[in-house]
Amino acid sequence: MQYGPRGPRDDFYCWKFRVWYNMKDCVFRHHWQTNPDCTDCGQGAANLRLVGAPPGRPRWAALLTVEPPGADHAPDGPSAGCEAADR
Repeated sequence: MQYGPRGPRDDFYCWKFRVWYNMKDCVFRHHWQTNPDCTDCGQGAANLRLVGAPPGRPRWAALLTVEPPGADHAPDGPSAGCEAADR
Protein backbone atom coordinates (compact mmCIF):
# COMPACT_ATOMS: atom_id res chain seq x y z
CA MET A 1 0.00 0.00 0.00
CA GLN A 2 2.61 2.52 -1.03
CA TYR A 3 0.49 4.40 -3.61
CA GLY A 4 0.67 8.09 -2.79
CA PRO A 5 0.76 10.00 0.45
CA ARG A 6 -1.66 9.46 3.28
CA GLY A 7 -3.33 12.68 4.43
CA PRO A 8 -4.30 13.42 8.03
CA ARG A 9 -8.03 12.68 7.34
CA ASP A 10 -7.41 9.53 5.26
CA ASP A 11 -8.61 6.60 7.34
CA PHE A 12 -8.89 3.72 4.86
CA TYR A 13 -7.26 2.38 1.71
CA CYS A 14 -9.44 2.25 -1.42
CA TRP A 15 -8.63 -0.94 -3.31
CA LYS A 16 -10.39 0.17 -6.50
CA PHE A 17 -8.42 3.41 -6.98
CA ARG A 18 -5.36 2.36 -4.94
CA VAL A 19 -5.29 5.49 -2.80
CA TRP A 20 -5.67 6.42 0.85
CA TYR A 21 -9.02 8.10 1.28
CA ASN A 22 -11.48 9.49 3.82
CA MET A 23 -14.20 6.98 4.68
CA LYS A 24 -16.95 9.64 4.88
CA ASP A 25 -16.12 10.77 1.33
CA CYS A 26 -16.25 7.15 0.15
CA VAL A 27 -19.65 6.65 1.79
CA PHE A 28 -20.95 9.89 0.25
CA ARG A 29 -19.84 8.84 -3.25
CA HIS A 30 -21.28 5.35 -2.82
CA HIS A 31 -24.66 6.35 -1.36
CA TRP A 32 -25.34 9.35 -3.63
CA GLN A 33 -23.85 7.64 -6.71
CA THR A 34 -21.65 10.60 -7.64
CA ASN A 35 -19.14 8.38 -9.44
CA PRO A 36 -20.14 5.36 -11.56
CA ASP A 37 -17.16 3.36 -10.24
CA CYS A 38 -18.31 3.93 -6.63
CA THR A 39 -21.99 3.10 -7.16
CA ASP A 40 -21.74 -0.69 -6.92
CA CYS A 41 -18.50 -0.88 -4.91
CA GLY A 42 -18.55 -3.49 -2.17
CA GLN A 43 -16.00 -1.57 -0.14
CA GLY A 44 -18.22 1.54 -0.25
CA ALA A 45 -21.21 -0.55 0.87
CA ALA A 46 -19.17 -1.99 3.76
CA ASN A 47 -18.03 1.50 4.77
CA LEU A 48 -21.66 2.66 4.75
CA ARG A 49 -22.55 -0.18 7.15
CA LEU A 50 -19.66 0.88 9.42
CA VAL A 51 -20.62 4.56 9.41
CA GLY A 52 -24.31 3.78 9.98
CA ALA A 53 -26.60 6.48 8.64
CA PRO A 54 -26.00 7.69 5.09
CA PRO A 55 -24.61 11.18 4.69
CA GLY A 56 -26.88 14.16 4.27
CA ARG A 57 -28.38 15.06 0.91
CA PRO A 58 -25.94 17.00 -1.27
CA ARG A 59 -26.71 20.69 -1.80
CA TRP A 60 -26.61 20.27 -5.58
CA ALA A 61 -29.58 17.88 -5.45
CA ALA A 62 -31.85 20.81 -4.59
CA LEU A 63 -30.65 22.61 -7.71
CA LEU A 64 -31.68 19.68 -9.88
CA THR A 65 -35.24 19.79 -8.57
CA VAL A 66 -35.47 23.60 -8.37
CA GLU A 67 -36.57 23.56 -4.75
CA PRO A 68 -37.09 26.85 -2.91
CA PRO A 69 -34.64 27.64 -0.10
CA GLY A 70 -35.63 26.00 3.16
CA ALA A 71 -37.55 23.14 1.52
CA ASP A 72 -37.68 19.82 3.36
CA HIS A 73 -34.70 17.72 2.32
CA ALA A 74 -35.78 14.26 3.43
CA PRO A 75 -33.90 11.83 1.16
CA ASP A 76 -36.03 9.15 -0.46
CA GLY A 77 -33.05 7.10 -1.57
CA PRO A 78 -29.83 7.44 -3.51
CA SER A 79 -31.54 9.03 -6.52
CA ALA A 80 -33.65 11.50 -4.55
CA GLY A 81 -33.69 14.83 -6.34
CA CYS A 82 -32.13 13.47 -9.50
CA GLU A 83 -35.29 13.23 -11.61
CA ALA A 84 -34.41 16.37 -13.58
CA ALA A 85 -31.01 14.94 -14.44
CA ASP A 86 -32.66 12.00 -16.23
CA ARG A 87 -34.55 14.24 -18.67
